[in-house]
Amino acid sequence: EFRVVFAMRSSSTLSGAFSFIVQQEAWPYGSVSASLVIPDMPTTGLIPNDEIGQARFIPSSASPVSVLGYNYDATQTNLGPEPTITGHRTLWYRWIAPQRGIAVIATPASPVLPYRNNLSVFRGNELTTLNIVQNGDTGISERQISLSFPVEAGMEYKIAFGGRSSNILDAGPFVFSLRTDAWPYGAFPVVSPRLPISSVPQNDQFDGATAIPSSLGKVTIFDYNQSATTASSSFEPSKIGYRSLWYRWTAPENAVVTIQTPSAPSVGFAHSLITHTGPNYDGLSQLPTGAGSIIVDSTTAGGISQFFATKETTYFLSFTAARSSAFGSVAFSFDATRDQTKPILAVTGKIPKATIAKSILIKGTASDQGGIARVQYRVGSGAPRTASGTTSWQISGKLKKGKNTITLFATDLSGNVSLNKVIKIKRK
Repeated sequence: EFRVVFAMRSSSTLSGAFSFIVQQEAWPYGSVSASLVIPDMPTTGLIPNDEIGQARFIPSSASPVSVLGYNYDATQTNLGPEPTITGHRTLWYRWIAPQRGIAVIATPASPVLPYRNNLSVFRGNELTTLNIVQNGDTGISERQISLSFPVEAGMEYKIAFGGRSSNILDAGPFVFSLRTDAWPYGAFPVVSPRLPISSVPQNDQFDGATAIPSSLGKVTIFDYNQSATTASSSFEPSKIGYRSLWYRWTAPENAVVTIQTPSAPSVGFAHSLITHTGPNYDGLSQLPTGAGSIIVDSTTAGGISQFFATKETTYFLSFTAARSSAFGSVAFSFDATRDQTKPILAVTGKIPKATIAKSILIKGTASDQGGIARVQYRVGSGAPRTASGTTSWQISGKLKKGKNTITLFATDLSGNVSLNKVIKIKRK
């Protein structure tokens, strides 16, 4: 229901007859049967969702939802973290993601809103603890905003719509739509952002690193770095980058870990994913690019790297932007698999095929990315014996008259056994 008021613009005694027409035209923003959130009826001089604490609830529906509002009478003081982000005459909404996926919030492409506006999405419950997820605004020529970001079922978001400036010309009726598209990163467990308790993410600093489950298997991690501090550690920006977010993982056993940032959909900005080892923040050292760390210079590509993780060792990962002006949604996969690579055993020097000696000295090397537990040998069908040394080893085997067979093999710290090295010697 609406009230229409007609009045003179001045107190002039001029008056006369007047007329106006009220006409309802077709709804231009999709099907009229689609879900539509309309403004609550005002009961005071303030619009009900003028304050973040009274944010209008948007139904958690798997189907697309449209939101209709009017912000002429919204206050100028409720600007959120900063007017350049939330705009002016801001109205607030809250939405809980119905499912895991990619949320898409957009103002209409046709007909566009007739004034400059801001559309922003946040995590957090109060103005002082809001973290930006995505935001966009319109200028003179660009009049549509479209924001997309990963979400997990049950996560709550605050949405702010406002005018671009405090001018009354940047206010009026508005519409935006909200939908959740399919999750593009596979059916793996997800590590999602924690609810902010301050104006920066909880994992903005090393000490607040988000825990990746200490188990084998693949997980997908997503986050938002726009509210991260531009330089949140002494590593930045010369060694890591900007707006870093921190994660940690403790290896439950020796494992091969593959980290990967996606290319479809891509992160959207040049970035680095660096793996660190060390007892504490001051003692961190970085794993090399290609052997535990990723550096991606493109805005449309992803990267991949692999490293060997040692049991009970904690690894720290930092995801950073290449530039201070680069930010948005962060995503990467972390895949830890049991070490199944066989160690490599080699014999050094020449071994004679025949000898008159009663014993023989054999030397060699063994290698494995996780370390060698032991090198063993067997003479004939006898019980295994342990060689002296591991990565560099030697044995002294007794020889009987006639043909002798010595079988050598190495075992790594994960229990993987090398291929047998068989040596045949005849004692004359």
